[in-house]
Formats: sequence, structure tokens, C-alpha cells
Amino acid sequence: MKRSERQEERDAYHEAGHAVVTVFLGLRLHAISIKRDDAHSTHRATKRDDMYWLRNATIAYGGAEAERRLCGPRSRWRAGAGDDLWRAYHALEEITVDPPSLRALQTYAMRQARLLVERHWPEIEALARLLLERKTVTGKEATKLVQERWGRRGETR
Repeated sequence: MKRSERQEERDAYHEAGHAVVTVFLGLRLHAISIKRDDAHSTHRATKRDDMYWLRNATIAYGGAEAERRLCGPRSRWRAGAGDDLWRAYHALEEITVDPPSLRALQTYAMRQARLLVERHWPEIEALARLLLERKTVTGKEATKLVQERWGRRGETR
């Protein structure tokens, strides 16, 4: 079944959200794709400490936040983010299973993702447009595009 143009656009913004959050958390981005059976953005880390798990949760929320911003808070944006929300929750469980602490970490990671998406929306838009055009972008290409666009924004930071 072929995806609609609207769904492909949502996927592009979703994956661009993951990728831009990854870049601005200082992690190396390996690839980003919106091909139907391959939609993803990937990064790798060698050290799996609490910060690793917190960053993973924030990255997972980044895709959902980008889709929420694109579609509006009253849309069904969560439908495409279910797996990411699950991944974020389980990443945070690697840090703690204490319910109040887990809720605090969720709130922190969600807030950080939202702030990064809001601040870097122009970079997310540019990367999403490139994804719509090419379907797959290397991590090096995506990182370069994001950093160059951010650098050109100069005094608006």
C-alpha cells in the first residue's frame, strides 16, 4: 500500500525531529530514512550510563514532538509515535523504576525534546524537505545541513 503524501510528510518531519535532537545532543548521526520499510534515524554510543539512556529517551520524544508541532496538538500525532513513546519509557527504566523518579525523568526528557524541536524548527524543516526529496540521507549529510543552517541563523539564536 502506498503512503499518502501527507503521511510521508509526517514521517519526514518525525524522522527529522529525531535526527536534529540527536545532533544537538552532541551524538553522531549515522543515517536517516523515510523509506516505507526503513523509516529511522540512528546513532550509536559506546558508553551506556544514565546519560546515554536519558539522551535516548529525549531523542525518541524528539520525533513525536516534531510530528506534534507539524500536525498540531489536537491531531492524532501520537498514533505515529507510539513505538517512540514506548522506547523512551523503557530507556528511562534503565535509570530507575521508582515511579516518582521515572515521572520526573519523563517530564525532563519530554521538555528537553520540546525545547530542542521549537528552537531548531528551521533545521527540522530543511532536513524534512531533503528527506522528502531523497528518502534517505547519510548521517554526515544531515549533520552538515543542520549545522550549516544553524550557523547561518547567527544572531537569532
